[in-house]
Amino acid sequence: MNTDIKGISIAAQDQVLAAIKTTQAAILDGVRSVSSSLSAVMPSLPTIPGLDKLPNPADSLELGFGFAERLLASQREFAEQLLNSTRVPVTAAKATKTKS
Repeated sequence: MNTDIKGISIAAQDQVLAAIKTTQAAILDGVRSVSSSLSAVMPSLPTIPGLDKLPNPADSLELGFGFAERLLASQREFAEQLLNSTRVPVTAAKATKTKS
């Protein structure tokens, strides 16, 4: 029985991502609805000293995800280098055994 594990894995990943996107869309709709309802009844909040020195929410999001992207890229590069470092000795050992 010939099973395409890579194809099955990609299809499963696509299904998971689609389910996540559907869930995220529902959450966004709910948050938008609650936010618009609350904005009409919320009083003005007092000014908090030092708040202007903190990054705004968009900047905070960029800082967090920017770091996560760089970290993931670094981990991928490390994993690829690790994989490549094990290929050479294994391939060389196999070639040596074949010649004997």
